[in-house]
Amino acid sequence: MKRFGICICLVGVLAIPGIAAGGAVFPPDNAYQGRIEGDPNTYFGFDIVHQNGKRKVTQVALQPPHSCYSGNHGYDPVVIPGSFTVRHGRFHGTRQGTYTELYSPSPPPATFKLSGKLLRHGKARGTVGFRAFPVGPGDTCYSGTLAWKANRGATVVPPA
Repeated sequence: MKRFGICICLVGVLAIPGIAAGGAVFPPDNAYQGRIEGDPNTYFGFDIVHQNGKRKVTQVALQPPHSCYSGNHGYDPVVIPGSFTVRHGRFHGTRQGTYTELYSPSPPPATFKLSGKLLRHGKARGTVGFRAFPVGPGDTCYSGTLAWKANRGATVVPPA
């Protein structure tokens, strides 16, 4: 009985940090992982699922470099909402969402543009970009069009 009590306490102690962290862990464990323009401070990843006989790109997570009209710049993580249908090995689209890490008091709406191509041997490449407005009073943040490369099964060390 004493061992049972110790085990229960140990499980509770180990579970508290997981509960306190809450939310999503970045970067997620994507099937395809890589970098944006080879920059070690960036991350790009996505999953491929099969729905109704069609392949779709989902859970697109990235940490792109960005600049703002106010002079601010940096790398903030985001997950693009929705999915992208794969046709003949290619996918593309524009999605609307919010960029919560960019301005936490009130996350700005953002437009994300993504295009990509699934290559042989588990490789993929493409471009991504976003524009968020307003970020703070009258400010706009953007990334421009950025090239990305990813490999299936790769484990990319997350940026610090």
